[in-house]
Amino acid sequence: MSICMVITDLSQIEASEEVINQIRRQKKELEENAAALNDARRASMNIMEDALAARQQAEEALEKLHHSEQDLSRAQEVGQIGSWRLMFARTY
Repeated sequence: MSICMVITDLSQIEASEEVINQIRRQKKELEENAAALNDARRASMNIMEDALAARQQAEEALEKLHHSEQDLSRAQEVGQIGSWRLMFARTY
């Protein structure tokens, strides 16, 4: 085996090792990006769950308000009374 062949083989090995190192760096970067994406997905799911819970609470509160308004209306009808609201306009 000649010295040229050994040098060529060593050069090819070094080049192959550099390619392997590049692939390892890219793999690490992809894994980090995948982890960040999973964190973002979890955060968005938490936000959606919170929004759904808030919407459900708002719908329940609206239903309670509707029932209270119906109860008030019935009570006013039975008691033969009513209610009114005065609106004052300010002029400067």
